[in-house]
Amino acid sequence: MIHQQTTVRKTVLSSIYFVIGCVLPSMLHAQLPYMPETNVSIPDQSIYFEAGGNGIVYSMNYDLRFENNFGFRVGISGVPSGTTTDRNRNENSNWYNFRDTPFLFSVIMGNYFAGTETNSLEFGAGVVIGEIYDKERWNRPEPTAATFTIGYRYMNRKKWYPTFKAGLTPMVTFDGQAYMRVGISIGLMISGDE
Repeated sequence: MIHQQTTVRKTVLSSIYFVIGCVLPSMLHAQLPYMPETNVSIPDQSIYFEAGGNGIVYSMNYDLRFENNFGFRVGISGVPSGTTTDRNRNENSNWYNFRDTPFLFSVIMGNYFAGTETNSLEFGAGVVIGEIYDKERWNRPEPTAATFTIGYRYMNRKKWYPTFKAGLTPMVTFDGQAYMRVGISIGLMISGDE
């Protein structure tokens, strides 16, 4: 039974990463200079690192912000679960064996921004999907969980300018456990005004 659940979860994660791998390059492709002029605006795009927050420990994120103040975020986090236990330590070295330890999970969220283009309140909701096996040593939510954001976002909408955000990022697991979390992020605009 546990093996079947693990197989299903790995299949779901593989599908999500496949879709992300197909969608993101096509979005970035829209930035090429030979695109014809249209009335459709290209959303602002940024990448950022978040400590804590929706990614539980940390996450690397790709973020879109549309002109109507709605946005979308996809993040990937790696938590090497069980690395503090003896079962993962290679006895002949100081290195850990990550081969058999699934530790990746994803953050997928929708956002709404209230305020100016540069300074705004951010409200978000989404889901964290993945696997964490080392439950004894950490008091943390286990994916899959619902996750939320209420915080401040600084985003100068010029290309290559830094971005910053901080806020509360509560999480609720699907078995009813709630966790109050805090996240701080710093990143870089990869599209926007030149």
